[in-house]
Amino acid sequence: MEVLLKGLISLRLPKRTARFVLGAALVAGQGGSALAETSRDLNPCVPSPKSGRLCFSTVETREAFETIKGLRWHPKAREATFAFHPAADGSKLVVSFGPADREVADALRRRHGARVDIKIDLPLRLRGGRLRQSGRAGDASPHWGGAAVQAESTVCTSGFSVVFPGGGRGSVSAGHCFDNGAGLASGLQFFGVTQGESGYPDYDMIAIMSGGAYANRIYTDPGAPISRTVTGKGDPGLNSLICTSGRLSKAKCNGKVVSLDGVLFQGGGWTTGLIVANKPGQVIGTVGDSGGPVYSASAGDGAVIRGMVVGGTLSGDTVYAEKISSIEAHLGVTVATTP
Repeated sequence: MEVLLKGLISLRLPKRTARFVLGAALVAGQGGSALAETSRDLNPCVPSPKSGRLCFSTVETREAFETIKGLRWHPKAREATFAFHPAADGSKLVVSFGPADREVADALRRRHGARVDIKIDLPLRLRGGRLRQSGRAGDASPHWGGAAVQAESTVCTSGFSVVFPGGGRGSVSAGHCFDNGAGLASGLQFFGVTQGESGYPDYDMIAIMSGGAYANRIYTDPGAPISRTVTGKGDPGLNSLICTSGRLSKAKCNGKVVSLDGVLFQGGGWTTGLIVANKPGQVIGTVGDSGGPVYSASAGDGAVIRGMVVGGTLSGDTVYAEKISSIEAHLGVTVATTP
């Protein structure tokens, strides 16, 4: 997979050593993922650290989940990159693999048949791409969400402004983009220093601070309005429509939320409890958009923050995002909704 992904993203796993062992839960910060241990009885529901509970409508779908969790259906399963989420009615799992993992995908289909809906569309973390020195790429203080942020050769997107417990302000981005203590720039403008990342890859998020002022606005160009004021926050509902705003894709709206329990597996580590949104045939996320805000438009030029982009598929029509509730709880911050 490292060869396949070269030039698309830079794999940072293992940033911690990340391995899933069947029958033993991983603890966040001690191996990367908190994908919960589940007993071998086939209760239709399993505990989920981020979502509380993940339920299936059939025993067969639960069995498919156990197979995927165990990574034992094919000798190359642990080396594959894939993402999955339950269908809205819980009757099957929708699983995306890259073309290089077709053999692994076919083995899963043979084992579970109609209980897995296999798609060949490589899921990846949307980190990288060239920095363009204009617009969002030169965001000065007071900083906005949706701006390009860079440390050395890594370029991602800022999410939205947040308030720390002591009252100070900062921003957030995706955890796979940067390590703690990295100084970030947006073009020639200093954006801040990263801190607070822990429990990666299950919690794919990092805070940013000490870069000057941070305003409760996000870039939403190229359409009107070209920016929005953040006025609220809240996890999205299933089947609701959301917008994303990455530094390269810019603002893209009407992505449909198809799951609130998405899982991304890459480089041996799990990221769980993700928003999964798609817009078939339309690009709503691309390489370099990781960290960008997920939001809903509200009255006037308002925006309600729903989460933060951490991945997507190679086709660009699907994005994976951390929920705002997870971000606030894990980083100990609150979304800034006042100037």
